[in-house]
Amino acid sequence: MKYRLTDREFSRAWRRNKIYSEKDLRWLAKRRGLSVVIDGPALQVVDARLNKIVANFAAIPDTLEHDRHDAQRIQAYAALKVKVF
Repeated sequence: MKYRLTDREFSRAWRRNKIYSEKDLRWLAKRRGLSVVIDGPALQVVDARLNKIVANFAAIPDTLEHDRHDAQRIQAYAALKVKVF
C-alpha cells in the first residue's frame, strides 16, 4: 500500500508531496530510531522515547496510481498523434 504525508509534528524529514511505500516508511523510521503504527488506512510514525507522534500518513488506493499513469500515457499518445498528422 502507498502512503502520503498528511501532517508532521516536529520532523522536517518527511516530504509532503512524495508517495511512500510501507516498506520505505518502516526503513526510514528504523533508521531514525522511530517506530511505525498502522491503524486501518492511516500510518503513524511515533517516537517512543518522547511518546509523541512524529508524522501521520494516509493510505492512497492503488487504483489511483494506475489511473494517473494511464492518463499520462493517453496524453503522450495524443501528443504524438497530433505531431504526426
